[in-house]
Amino acid sequence: MGKFRLRTKFLFSLILVGVGLTAGTLFVARQTAEQQVRLQILQDLHNSVYTFGNVQKLREQSLTHSAELLADLPILKALMTTNHPVTIQDASQELWRLAGSDLLVLADRTGKLVALHAKASDFDSDAAQNSLTNSLASEQGAHWWCGSKHLFEVSIQPIYVGNRSENRVLGYLALGYEIDDRVARELSQVAASQVAFLYGNILVRSTLSPLQETDLIQHVSNSLNGSESTPTEIQLGQERFLATKVDLAPGGTPPVQLSVLKSLDQATSFLGRLNRLLLALGLVAVVVGSCMVFIFSHTLTRPLGTLVEGVRALGKGDYEYPLVVRGSDEVADGADTVLTDGDYVEIGDVSVTVCRWWDGPRGCAEIGRQLARDAARRRGRWIWVYHAPPDASPVSWTGLSATAAGRPSPRLSGDRPAAANLSGSKV
Repeated sequence: MGKFRLRTKFLFSLILVGVGLTAGTLFVARQTAEQQVRLQILQDLHNSVYTFGNVQKLREQSLTHSAELLADLPILKALMTTNHPVTIQDASQELWRLAGSDLLVLADRTGKLVALHAKASDFDSDAAQNSLTNSLASEQGAHWWCGSKHLFEVSIQPIYVGNRSENRVLGYLALGYEIDDRVARELSQVAASQVAFLYGNILVRSTLSPLQETDLIQHVSNSLNGSESTPTEIQLGQERFLATKVDLAPGGTPPVQLSVLKSLDQATSFLGRLNRLLLALGLVAVVVGSCMVFIFSHTLTRPLGTLVEGVRALGKGDYEYPLVVRGSDEVADGADTVLTDGDYVEIGDVSVTVCRWWDGPRGCAEIGRQLARDAARRRGRWIWVYHAPPDASPVSWTGLSATAAGRPSPRLSGDRPAAANLSGSKV
């Protein structure tokens, strides 16, 4: 395996770290966004059910109030005393128009149907009689009638002779509003969700597509027909929904339910755009980061490379290799501490002069000028470092004084003392 340069290793490491951090950040951001969206959907679903509950209470109160007012009308009481179904059927037409309801049913004191008015023409008298009989036998406050896939919310009020306190029942009035497509659409807009009304296993009305309605019916017994109203994720066609249900007639048989469905796909559709945006930002971050790392690594490793080249030159015997490192950081400071020929350094009270290589009269003259220069700034002990020139040369000192060595004291050029008269050591 080939060797990699320090710069390559450094660049590759930083790129890996940058890619890892970017990928981790994008993953955490996406997971957090998905979790937040799901929590928001659950909150919206809860708010939708709560909103429907408030609207439903208002509808029930309005319906009950209208039925009570209509049951107390003297003209209706007089009409019911005739006990003639045909007369009651014809004369109650105007009362139905006055009530403005979708359904009006009149029955005698035994519960037998004597008049029926309904906007849904296929809701016949048999369906109305069966529904009325079941409602009169039930003690529930809210009544729901269903026939020929028409669902009505009904309020039943007794028609009394005289005062209510006398409790003399003349007959019964049933007033109802149909849950039709218009009501389903309005409720869907209020709840900001898809809605579906079910009577037992019969899907009466919904704002779903026909394909989704078919799939919903298959989920009724498993997901939405239980006693719990915990939101459940279901697949309807090609779309995922978070669904919950509301019991419109608690304890009633068959159960009447409103299914509220919040589309997960629509709510999370922006996550696809978010993922593409995050991916683009990630790629931009990696490219920009790689460029910055490349520049940074070049700035950082260039002084190191210069030092390496200097060490290699020194190993080859090139003691005059120019070691130039620009900057003020640790690498530049370290480069400045590498002494080369001609340098002068002070360590405490010790002065050190690094002499040039001895290469003849010209080199000797240069060394003389160097020593003369450094002699003016020396302090305390003075050490000369040189490349072991031949013995008995002017700069070679064996530790003996010039007189003891049996030779005259050599003088250096200039006004400075001779080398032999200066305090120095051979290294």
